[in-house]
Amino acid sequence: MIENEKVYNLLEQFYGEFCQFRESTEAHIGNLENKITGVETSLANRIAGVETSLGNRITSVETSLGNRIANLEANLETMQNTVMKIQVEIEHEINPKIQLLFDGHLMHTEQLTRIEREVTRQNEVILRKVK
Repeated sequence: MIENEKVYNLLEQFYGEFCQFRESTEAHIGNLENKITGVETSLANRIAGVETSLGNRITSVETSLGNRIANLEANLETMQNTVMKIQVEIEHEINPKIQLLFDGHLMHTEQLTRIEREVTRQNEVILRKVK
């Protein structure tokens, strides 16, 4: 009987230690679950913050690019209008002036040619008279 009591006492002691181990393990698991939940919450908050920040940055870049494109389009339209005005001015004002200068040059050349022929003819007359 004494041995049965010793075995029984050992079993009681083992059972008590096992229950304490189980309770401390459950407490540790509970703490780990709480820490994991905290980490998950923290990560979710950080991800949401990063998503918001990136969304704001993308919106800002889109707005900036949109404004720049609008400015470029306005500048292009202004340049096209300026080129059109220059083209009209060339066609209606400068080309006629160039044509007049060319016509004047032709008339001057013809006049010089006539004068040269007359001078040549006069020289021939003078040379005949001298001989």
